[in-house]
Amino acid sequence: MKHNYLRNSLVLVAVFLFSLSGFSQKGKGFWNETSLSKVKMKEQVLRKTMPAKAQFYTLNLDALKNELQHAPNRKTTFGPSPVIIDFPTANSTFESFRVKEASVMEKELQDKFPEIRTYIGESVDTPGTTMRFSITNQGLHTMSMSSNNGTQFIDPFSKDGANYIVYAKRDLPALDQVWECAVEGEDETMDLDSNFDYNAYKNANDGKMREYRLAVATTIEYSAFHWQAAGLTAAATEAQKKAAVLAAVVVTINRNNQIYERDLSVTMTLVANNDAIIFINSDNFSNDNAGSLINESHTVINNIIQSANYDIGHTFSTGGGGLAALGSVCSVNSKGRGITGSPQPVGDAYDVDYVAHELGHQFGAPHTFNGNAGNCGGSNRSASNAYEPGSGSTIMAYAGICAPQNVQGNSDAYFHQKSLQMIFATINNSCANEITTGNTAPVANAGGDYIIPMSTPYKLTGASTDVDGTTTHTYTWEQYDLGPAGLPTETTTLGPLVRSYPGTSETTRYIPRLVDIAISGGVSTAWEKLSSVQRDLKFRLTVRDNDVVGGQTAVDEMTASVTTAAGPFVVTSQDATGISWTSGDTETITWDVANTTAAGIDVSHVNILLSTNGGLSYDTVLASNVPNNGSYGVTVPSTVAPFCRVMVEAVGNIFFNVNSSNISLNSTVSETCNLYESGAIALAIPDGVQGGGQGQPVFHS
Repeated sequence: MKHNYLRNSLVLVAVFLFSLSGFSQKGKGFWNETSLSKVKMKEQVLRKTMPAKAQFYTLNLDALKNELQHAPNRKTTFGPSPVIIDFPTANSTFESFRVKEASVMEKELQDKFPEIRTYIGESVDTPGTTMRFSITNQGLHTMSMSSNNGTQFIDPFSKDGANYIVYAKRDLPALDQVWECAVEGEDETMDLDSNFDYNAYKNANDGKMREYRLAVATTIEYSAFHWQAAGLTAAATEAQKKAAVLAAVVVTINRNNQIYERDLSVTMTLVANNDAIIFINSDNFSNDNAGSLINESHTVINNIIQSANYDIGHTFSTGGGGLAALGSVCSVNSKGRGITGSPQPVGDAYDVDYVAHELGHQFGAPHTFNGNAGNCGGSNRSASNAYEPGSGSTIMAYAGICAPQNVQGNSDAYFHQKSLQMIFATINNSCANEITTGNTAPVANAGGDYIIPMSTPYKLTGASTDVDGTTTHTYTWEQYDLGPAGLPTETTTLGPLVRSYPGTSETTRYIPRLVDIAISGGVSTAWEKLSSVQRDLKFRLTVRDNDVVGGQTAVDEMTASVTTAAGPFVVTSQDATGISWTSGDTETITWDVANTTAAGIDVSHVNILLSTNGGLSYDTVLASNVPNNGSYGVTVPSTVAPFCRVMVEAVGNIFFNVNSSNISLNSTVSETCNLYESGAIALAIPDGVQGGGQGQPVFHS
């Protein structure tokens, strides 16, 4: 079934714009900043984890609900929304969003539970930043995704729905739960197009939103967790308890839709009678036995919802772990075979690390980690999809549960390029309701191939075009090499050496990242190894357009070939602490050419750049297109900056390096060590960003 949907119509926009001032409201009036010491006096909502830092606000929820009554329906309204709401951010600022209602329930279910509402927002301040949020009897839950600020959340902190915690995903602690996912039928039961080229650059690029009817069942244990968390007692009616449980399911699915819509133009809608599989008093489920529960999930959903009435089914439990049939969406024999369990089924870890992961299996994506320790060991690894070093960090990896090979503590909310390919292969000929969005996919350009010296940092620079004129593109670079399981090393000849990071608006990716090079001094880091052996490194650039009507993506590939006949290319000057430069002086920059003028690299010239922020960016050109002969004198600029670095980069190639110590430019840096008392233990705490490093600058007049 196909429908037209969502892309702006100039006529309708013209008619609609006249009312933009009618309901527009800056929502700061709904919020008042408060503190943890004040809100913790209230009865708190049960949280699985507390972020390392957070902001706290009170919210006039009734006033927000009144404003949202004016929010137009996403499916029937073209053009920008007249409703503008401000939401607090984890950065202690506010961000404005144009808001439309975006229900995740079929109409019959939405009409039955009118108090459960979901919305989508587009940032007015930073194009490309999007938000999904829900309002239920349990309060407001939001998730925003931004290329600049990452993923952020607003959740209820007190049970009265008046106090909220605002935090960034990066500030959450590592997973502390033993959790494991298993996959049914990898390379065996997936019902895919036999003519599909899995190595081709396939992404969500056909201008369609694919809508799937989702049936989510809940075990009585999951249900009890949520109706109790909502403050209900055993004396509450079954209808009240079901409403509380369905609200929790909606929060999870709403957050998943934000990810799936952006990365794959896939959305999920809870079926009309989904409340019939929200079990309160009894069920036919084995909550703590994943092997039994996955069979029961398919059977129960089929018996009650009926196979013809849903496209993908899943059961939420409080048992630890997940299990799903690979590529089972739309399959009559297995589309209800997906389960996700956690003793505390709330929050980002449950919604993204667990549920988005298991749904990803059902949509056709295997695991992408290449580690072999902890839960990454044994049969969990998928050799033909293991493109991420260690535990990996994307949704289909195992972040946080593969010690001592954990890349990070939690999954980032996006899919690896390989996952995008596998999911698109599954959904390309599936049972979805296909909605034509009018959004044209961007075109990605990863640039040319290069030969680079061994043991030397390098940078990847891409580009993109878009016939729609979209300016919200983000860029994700990922190494695309398979190899044996295990930790990456500089001498690894096959497999991934470089981890994936969430997409940003920056078209250039430094390997290692500049922030890490400033610490490591231009050598390998734990999850970004600089090869010391002859090998090819393939990289794929994924471009996302981040359009809220249904994201479109594009991919392109380039190869960096490492040669041992050249390198390491190293900046040898300014390698001691306490260096200070004065404007107008001439300072000599030296570097080891390391045969980079030959060996097939043939770089005859270099640029010399200056960073004035400790090596986080290099915006000042000290010299351009100078001979690559190992030495050049530069004139010190008049800039005043206490923490500077120098980069020497190849002209016509992608390799570079930086000096190993900070330089003080027209200032003097000193270190002060103060003594602080903590109980009976004296602690010496150095001032500055890094202990023993950057002190307070004294500027020259």
